[in-house]
Amino acid sequence: MIRLNEERKKTSALFLRKAEESGIVYDGRCVIAVVTDLNQGYTGLIAQQLGTDRRKPAIVISVTDDSISASCRSMGAFDCNSLADYCADHLSGSGGHKGASGMRIKPGKVSDFYMSVIDYSETIPVVQEQEIVADLYLDISDIPLIYEDYISMAPFGQRFRKPIFVSEFKINKLTSLGQTGTHAK
Repeated sequence: MIRLNEERKKTSALFLRKAEESGIVYDGRCVIAVVTDLNQGYTGLIAQQLGTDRRKPAIVISVTDDSISASCRSMGAFDCNSLADYCADHLSGSGGHKGASGMRIKPGKVSDFYMSVIDYSETIPVVQEQEIVADLYLDISDIPLIYEDYISMAPFGQRFRKPIFVSEFKINKLTSLGQTGTHAK
């Protein structure tokens, strides 16, 4: 079971990189990525990670020889079920809940679906920054001790969110990196 989970994580990471490098077709109030030859079991995982990384709702459209499907992961006021209702003319089926849903896109309707997703996203208020409440205070020296346990709890999602840890530390030296100096070491 652990081996299968590790393989799933590696495959997810590969498709996430593929989506980030060449599949993102829209990055406005939501992010939309198109990935080819993606096993449907991974679309939700990729959508969840894209949304988490960009802190906005994410929709991953998976195109295979047999079908075209989409997976939605919500954030803030964005409702995946309402999105499916909004796009119903372009879908042959859907299911899920406010936080996550899957949709089957009718043949020849990908562009219409894409435009409807953008239209729907424009109706949703922009998510304001929220206060973050930590689950646990950790001494910096405890982080290596719990790291493996933390990683083994993945995947995280709507009902099983990532825990938030707080730790205090002092930065002795800060070096700017990158062409624009926006990254630090």
